[in-house]
Amino acid sequence: MIKFLGLGLAASLLFTPTTSLIVANSTSTQNSSVSDVSSEVYSSSRYTYNNNIFEGPETKVLIRDGVEAQKNSLFSETYKIVPVHHDGGAFNDAFTSTPSDGVNLNIWMRNNSSYAVQFQVKINGLLITDQTIAAGAQKTISYTDMFGVGLNGSYSIYIYSRLGYSLDVDVSARQF
Repeated sequence: MIKFLGLGLAASLLFTPTTSLIVANSTSTQNSSVSDVSSEVYSSSRYTYNNNIFEGPETKVLIRDGVEAQKNSLFSETYKIVPVHHDGGAFNDAFTSTPSDGVNLNIWMRNNSSYAVQFQVKINGLLITDQTIAAGAQKTISYTDMFGVGLNGSYSIYIYSRLGYSLDVDVSARQF
């Protein structure tokens, strides 16, 4: 059992994208601003998204483009999507964040293909991010619970090619 735990820890460290790598490449491969996330007003029966703030019952989440400097957290780090390499058709995954896993969430993707891909993120069914990611570029979207009690919600990630090309992407999501 201890060997499996050690092997799992070694594998997670091996496949973990480092923050310095993400920060260095995020700005150099694709110029973007917070307005790229979305400045439009979206709403559903219980949730709204306006000026980069997602609000709902007992929920207030600040959404930023790129990686912010990490603050010390009392929460542990939890991978919601373990770093994965995906080849082929569309990538579609979903997960649930829980307050005990932390107040911050980073969703990261890198497009290794020769063609642009579409990157979508939904929170509780509400489309928050819908961006075109150029060939060779990467993108990180950061979420922070403004109440400081921990993120709580259902997230879905959908990456596809508008032209039907095969994907070659790396994806991960971690809450801390």
